[in-house]
Amino acid sequence: MLPDTSLDQFATHVTRLNNANTASKYRLGAQKLRDFLAENGLNLDSIPRGVLTMFAEVLSAQGLAPASVQVMVAGARKYLKWLQDRGEIPPEANIAAPDLPKLRRDDEPNALRDEDLLEFFRWAAKIPEPSRTAILLLPYCGLRSNELTTLPLTAVQRFNVPRADGGSAAHLCLRVLGKGNKVRTVPVLLDGQELLLRYMKNWRLRHSNDRWLFPAHEGGPVANRTIRHYVQWIREQMKKQGRDADRLTPHTLRRTYITTLWRAGLDVPTIIKISGHQNVQTAVKHYLAISPSDLSNKVHGGNVTLIPQGPYADQVREAQANVGQFLDSFRDAADTEEEGS
Repeated sequence: MLPDTSLDQFATHVTRLNNANTASKYRLGAQKLRDFLAENGLNLDSIPRGVLTMFAEVLSAQGLAPASVQVMVAGARKYLKWLQDRGEIPPEANIAAPDLPKLRRDDEPNALRDEDLLEFFRWAAKIPEPSRTAILLLPYCGLRSNELTTLPLTAVQRFNVPRADGGSAAHLCLRVLGKGNKVRTVPVLLDGQELLLRYMKNWRLRHSNDRWLFPAHEGGPVANRTIRHYVQWIREQMKKQGRDADRLTPHTLRRTYITTLWRAGLDVPTIIKISGHQNVQTAVKHYLAISPSDLSNKVHGGNVTLIPQGPYADQVREAQANVGQFLDSFRDAADTEEEGS
């Protein structure tokens, strides 16, 4: 990493070309980039492809307004270009303008607030199965709605996470086939595991021997348009209650999960790996190798929950004690049904 004096020299450089206010923001963007690289074990002399896109994702997750994100990223890019012109980073370093994610407007919530989540749960609970659990699960797993609806039963997997007392606890993950046919492992947040188990035990086994986790009554997986229709219905009900739910979509629920991971302190490469972000997937592979069990350890070992004192807290503790045993019995029952069909 270059000495901090380079920041002052960079600030002097940009001040000559811009007003003092812009120069100050560019310097801050450069400082934030250096902090981001240091926190994720990266160096300026070996910048991975897509680093500025990753940087923009972090700033957005921190709640910065879109305009602020763009200024910070512009400053970071100017800093890298300045270093490149001075010969302090390799000329072949990829510092192209990032493919910025679609950033929210200032008045658009980046993720649902706790009080809005509870209202969302209240209305989602009125939806018939299997769409009910599929929708309720979205903020607990962060999947794209089309990924969730096409999950097979075999997508539900168990990982044993070490405990402080030397033992281990079984936790649930989903094996997901995402964009570009990329397979990834997604941990279900602790307070969402009981929800999934309850659905599997009380509805799924009794209503279908289809291969899908969320089977439609007419056969095949529940349709993505069905999920979107119900989320729209929830949005309208919340608006009638005075909630600011204009932009509630399945993607808002995905953002809620990702934001929860960020606030819990997970490192950016892990979050990107879990979320299956297409723009930086290749970049992550260049410098990071995280196994499915590592992902489960990071989320479940860190006791990451959607609502720390949420309505499912007591049930979660009970579910954690028997999740492994239940999954084994569930698979046995599913295998028996399949053999008899």
